[in-house]
Amino acid sequence: MGLAYKRILIYIPRHEFVFTISPSLELPIGSSSVGSESHPRAGGELLFQKGFGDLPDSFRMLQAVGVEGDVGWESKLTGARDDLISGDLELEYSLA
Repeated sequence: MGLAYKRILIYIPRHEFVFTISPSLELPIGSSSVGSESHPRAGGELLFQKGFGDLPDSFRMLQAVGVEGDVGWESKLTGARDDLISGDLELEYSLA
């Protein structure tokens, strides 16, 4: 079971930019005999989103582009340490 909280740190609506932090906690509730996690984990993510609607009209085709990404880290609170690091980057285009 995962618990997370998301908090916006920077929000600039004029430039369609959002920067967020999301601390998290994962609690083991499954059976380790079937491969479920046996130790609680804590960590967090840094997330961002940037839209390009603020570009001039001469770049109208690029105004529908958006970029979204995050980087995260989790570590076991008990037992042998094995940290998990994750990240991704998405390029989006709105057809609306």
